[in-house]
Amino acid sequence: FFLAIVVESFVVVKNSILEDPIEQNIVPDIVDMFGMSFRFRRQGWGTHSALSKSLQEALKEQGGTDTDTSQVWHVRQLMDILPPDAKNAEALSSFLRYYAAKCPSIVTVDDDAKKSVRAMQP
Repeated sequence: FFLAIVVESFVVVKNSILEDPIEQNIVPDIVDMFGMSFRFRRQGWGTHSALSKSLQEALKEQGGTDTDTSQVWHVRQLMDILPPDAKNAEALSSFLRYYAAKCPSIVTVDDDAKKSVRAMQP
């Protein structure tokens, strides 16, 4: 009986991990962890800790929590939230492109933004 409970719990957790688009596996996670500090410096995003602190403070100001997945910020709001080292359009653009490719479920582009981008292209 106990074994059945353990196996059932294992299957539930395994299925939730398979369904989560953000989950990777141990090797890419470790490579990503060590490579991010270099990527942050090279791309002009400031430091990871400064970015994390800025985002957490913005969440608290808006009444959200670290686990709040419903928070939506638009590009102009992000420019205000970012730490001073990363407050430029090029850094924000590269940051959003990187995370849109890495975690498409957390960075989305709404239809109005797509229309604006298309209108700006020659």
